Amino acid sequence: MSLGPHFSIICSEDLPLAGAGARSGFGAQLQDEYGFCEDWPRADFPKAFRRPAQAETPALLISGEFDPVTPPASAREMARGLANSRVIVVPGSAHSAADPQGCVNRAISSFFEQGSPDAEALGCIARIHRPHFEVRQ
Repeated sequence: MSLGPHFSIICSEDLPLAGAGARSGFGAQLQDEYGFCEDWPRADFPKAFRRPAQAETPALLISGEFDPVTPPASAREMARGLANSRVIVVPGSAHSAADPQGCVNRAISSFFEQGSPDAEALGCIARIHRPHFEVRQ
C-alpha cells in the first residue's frame, strides 16, 4: 500500500468524521498512537463532498460479503442515488472481491458489453464459496 495517499485520505476524509469520537477507537489510534494526522497535509472539503452521488449512468457496485472497507451496506446506500445501478455482493469475500473462477470478471465484462451482468456470471458468483478451514491448537 502506498502510505502517502493512504494517510492523505485517512486524515482528510475519515478523521473529520470521527469528530468528538476521535478520542476513542480508530480516531484515537490515528491521533494518539501515530499522531501523523496532526502534521499531515490534508484537504478541507465542502459539505457537498459527502452527499451521495446522483446519476443516471449505469453503475456496477461490487462488494465482498465481509468487506470492512466498503461493506455491502455502503454499496446499497450508494446505489440509492444511482438510478441504473446493480449491487453484487461476492459471498465469503473481503475487500478485493476476487474469485479464482473468474465469475466477478465475467460479470464486469458482460456489464460493459451489454449494460448489465449476464445471468450466467451472476449465477457463478452466487455459487462462490470459500473452503472451510479449522484452527487447531
